[in-house]
Amino acid sequence: MRIDALEPRIALSAAAMDLIGLTELRAHPFYSQFDGSGQTVVVIDQPIDWTSPFLAERRVTDIDVLGTSGPITGETHGTFVASIVGASNSQIGVAPGAGIIGVLSDGTEPPIGTNPNEVWRLNENDIDHLLDWVLANHEQFNIVAVNMSLGDSRFYTNAGQVAQRPLNDEIAALEAAGVAVVTSAGNDYHENQTRNASYPAVVSTFAVGAVYAANVGPQVALGDFTTGPDRIAAFSQRAAADEGNVLFAPGAAVRGVQQGSQQGLGSGTSFASPYVAAAVAILQQAALEIVGSRLPVEQIAQLLIDTSDTIIDGDDEDDDVENTGAAFPRINILAAVEALDEMFSEAGLLVRGGGSLDQPIEHDEKARAPAGRASAQSNAMARSKTTRSS
Repeated sequence: MRIDALEPRIALSAAAMDLIGLTELRAHPFYSQFDGSGQTVVVIDQPIDWTSPFLAERRVTDIDVLGTSGPITGETHGTFVASIVGASNSQIGVAPGAGIIGVLSDGTEPPIGTNPNEVWRLNENDIDHLLDWVLANHEQFNIVAVNMSLGDSRFYTNAGQVAQRPLNDEIAALEAAGVAVVTSAGNDYHENQTRNASYPAVVSTFAVGAVYAANVGPQVALGDFTTGPDRIAAFSQRAAADEGNVLFAPGAAVRGVQQGSQQGLGSGTSFASPYVAAAVAILQQAALEIVGSRLPVEQIAQLLIDTSDTIIDGDDEDDDVENTGAAFPRINILAAVEALDEMFSEAGLLVRGGGSLDQPIEHDEKARAPAGRASAQSNAMARSKTTRSS
């Protein structure tokens, strides 16, 4: 991560919010209320700097099964991820009303030669304990998503390749309990230029890859000679189709909080994943308002994938890797909320106890979308990139 002048950071943040439909959602007379309020996201990462004025009000609690220490000097990764999920500043936080739960550590210093900004503390056994805590406490704290911006830097195409790994059971149990598990796909595409994801992304609800939200100029160190909106970052792993859990979000040159009031730009699938975790919180809040209850994880996943915008790997990427030529879904939060609304507000709504309603459910206070606006569902996976910044 680097520190840049404030104005470019603000512009890039606005571009990311525009790209995923959040700017339009926030301007909508009914949907603007959906900011993640009442929902909680767990950030399994480095400890979070809760002294930051952007995060202090978002803290719900911290998981202390591994220790009782906050971040040491140089540990900014967890804070940056948490700020994208729900910083109180809506120019940074995707779901600024959501609660956030962090992880405390034992406070040990990293081994010599280790970058303190990497998630170096956590091994699979640690994560296993943390996920067990989430499973035991998800109802008490209204947890709807776990974000894990971490991975084993390997390359998997399906869950069968990791069938004996220890986190599988916990992830499945969390999903069954209504908690989505959102994991970064990995940053090692240069090492294996085929469709794949690291672990635990390959078995998570979502394996999230990274795109640029705007033209940020050449990023040669990352492998991108030129950049533009919806171009897949050269470093980003692209999950295979086998598990049906691939989703892309802004994650290259995105704005976040490093510590305290200090902000910066970060690049990595680590920073794409929290966009999706925050989207889950927004959708579940919308479900409570529109449906009267939260949706099962599989339905949330289907909504986010089916209403995504389609991007093509290789149509305008200008990078140093072998592009797959495949079509991938990139998150569109507005379209997902619209689809949820349409799904549960039309005649023939399936009632949770069985049966159906002959008349649509109307929200008296809601301003409906203008007549003639295409259904988000009918446009599912039909959107594609149209214009680019060069």
